[in-house]
Amino acid sequence: MQEKLEREELGGKIHTMESDVSYRCIGEDFDEGVVACGFMRKRTRGRSQIDFQIGYYSGFFLLGGSGLYVMGDGREFPIRAGDFVQRLPGEMHSTYVEPDGEWLEFFVSFGRERYQVMKKLGLLPETRVNRCPVEDMLEDCAVHLGRLGTWHIARPAGNAAPRTVATRTSPSRAGNGAKKRAYGEGGGAGSWAYGEPF
Repeated sequence: MQEKLEREELGGKIHTMESDVSYRCIGEDFDEGVVACGFMRKRTRGRSQIDFQIGYYSGFFLLGGSGLYVMGDGREFPIRAGDFVQRLPGEMHSTYVEPDGEWLEFFVSFGRERYQVMKKLGLLPETRVNRCPVEDMLEDCAVHLGRLGTWHIARPAGNAAPRTVATRTSPSRAGNGAKKRAYGEGGGAGSWAYGEPF
């Protein structure tokens, strides 16, 4: 029940969110130096981008809504919340927004040279439209966070060296009551200070 309420609350926040973007340019050539990201709300078909071509890389994760992605050669791909869509430098394409007011994307953009490096390293998918299992990811996160219990971040006072980075209270086990453990330098990177694997 709690997971369903949290999902509904997240859905409500996504539905009311508006655009919030940031563009920066390193150097004189925008197509090479652009670094951008942000949320874009597209409520109407008028926000569609038809026969669109950019000189830099841009990819967006569709958080809400649906539409159609059309490649320059005419191939069509229906898109919906949970899809990651890529716009490659110099490639003609169209993105049609379903005018139901639900479209919300999170995008990242960067210059051609950075795109070539990311592609060469295999950090970007080959296909233009990629399905990401959003519901599965949210459920996995909720289950994982539930297993971890409640987290509290602690910062040392003044110039003291950080020893304990965070503490957590784990769920009660077999009536033994909640257990509090510290995570940080004491247990080494990637493990609980008292030996429980992280």
